[in-house]
Amino acid sequence: MIAKRIYLLSALCFAAALMVAAFLLITGSQSTRLMWLSVAIFILGLVALGYGILRQLRDDFDGMQEKLQREETVYVEALKAHTIFSVSKPDGTIVDVNDKFLNAFGYQREEIIGRNGSLTYPQGEDDPSYRAVMTHVGRGLAWSGEFTQVTRSGIEVVMQCTTVPLIDTAGNHLKSISLRTDVTEARRSAARQRLTAILEGLPDQVYAFRVSDLSMVYLNDAARDWCFMRLGWEGDTFRKKTLLDLDDSLDAEAFRARALPLLEGQSVSVVYEGMHEGVPVEINLQLSRGTFAGDCYVAVVRDITVRREVEDAKREIVSVVSHEMRTPLTSIRGSLGLLSSGTMGALDEQAASVLAIAERNCERMLLVVNDMLDLEKIQSGMMDFTLNVIDLTQIVALSTEDNEGFASQFGVDVAVQLPDHPVRIKGNGDRLAQVMTNLLSNAVKFSPKGGTVEVRLEPRKDSWRVSVTDAGPGIPEADKHTIFDRFSQAKPVDGVERKGSGLGLHIVQNIIERHGGTIALESRVGHGATFYFDLPRYDADCAQVTHAAE
Repeated sequence: MIAKRIYLLSALCFAAALMVAAFLLITGSQSTRLMWLSVAIFILGLVALGYGILRQLRDDFDGMQEKLQREETVYVEALKAHTIFSVSKPDGTIVDVNDKFLNAFGYQREEIIGRNGSLTYPQGEDDPSYRAVMTHVGRGLAWSGEFTQVTRSGIEVVMQCTTVPLIDTAGNHLKSISLRTDVTEARRSAARQRLTAILEGLPDQVYAFRVSDLSMVYLNDAARDWCFMRLGWEGDTFRKKTLLDLDDSLDAEAFRARALPLLEGQSVSVVYEGMHEGVPVEINLQLSRGTFAGDCYVAVVRDITVRREVEDAKREIVSVVSHEMRTPLTSIRGSLGLLSSGTMGALDEQAASVLAIAERNCERMLLVVNDMLDLEKIQSGMMDFTLNVIDLTQIVALSTEDNEGFASQFGVDVAVQLPDHPVRIKGNGDRLAQVMTNLLSNAVKFSPKGGTVEVRLEPRKDSWRVSVTDAGPGIPEADKHTIFDRFSQAKPVDGVERKGSGLGLHIVQNIIERHGGTIALESRVGHGATFYFDLPRYDADCAQVTHAAE
């Protein structure tokens, strides 16, 4: 409005100047005063016009600046409404966040303002992603990328983030503005798609079901085909079913007990064998968090009919070969014994040395053959596991006495601590004596000359524990989880090789488990090893022991 009035004034001045000039021209007057008046009015018009133009330009600039400010406000509000928004100082201290930030990370505003932004990163200030962001914005550069952050409750989320530093005209870093988008579900969805694409092509049946109520959330193609042919489930019918609907014989409590190591983080998978509609199967059970719908168990069911047939055939071959080898080896050992005893005449030193090597290797081969035969009997169910009420104290005492001669050959003593009363259990005396012989012989072989092997029989809450402790080099941590496997032998820490088949402890484990017991070890390198097994008290749970043996 002011600019328009100035324009009108300048127009009037120009008009007045023109009128005076016209008057002078028409009248022919040479009045100097009128001429200067005309010039003055004209100049006044020019000044008014110039001022009007400048005032108009300033008004236009102010309007443009106000428009830009309004647009900037709208842009910021739009970003705040759409993204997870935060503002921080150059040192990372958070000074402002929007509601989406609070919702995404689970904080109250007063809990996050004034705190360093590193608390939302898995490794805090040492987190590589946090350091990368701080390095970029510290150099005045914008940073953009995808990384993992953690909520207040410790849940990991995947964020797509862009952080831009705000720099003033002097080049000072004033603050940093961060815009985030939660892409956790998108990444999980992509992972699910990749996973299901892999699972669909597997010949094994794959079942995914919730931890909470065992309801089905996913079946692969092989599992859906099986459920359709055996149970008549069509399409997505399985989504209305639970694990228990697959087989009437399944017990929910027994299943949860079997899966407990997964929930407690003691194991990444549980593998066991069973029967599935009359077909022998191997079940590999794992825990999946977030891949499907929350926490789910994933069970891979594999038909092992062919594998069982191959294993049976292999055991049969091993059994036949072992039986055929044992008779001639026994004869060879007897013949070598006669030669070494001098019955067939004296031998010179070189011949005696060669004969000793032959005897040692013959003994080793017989040990392997006998262990293989024992293992084959256990696996085929041919080994006698008849359980009777026996005195465990007597079994341990007699086994220790029987192995004292073997210990004396190595210069090792055996110390026994037994209760002064009978210890009743339900077991097989011959099998338990076999266990004691194996543990004692191992302890003697690994003990130093002049050392002592300690044998104890002690009460536990519902069981009796037998332990055999040596003073040997100990067992490395890496070998502990495989020490009871077939053909497994711990690496000698002291560099001394001990002969053995690698089957003894596996056989021992099978025998103890057939008695309803457990076996384990404790060891530190350089401090010896203790192997111990627990057997149920006879009065504690007779049915459990009998069932385990059967």
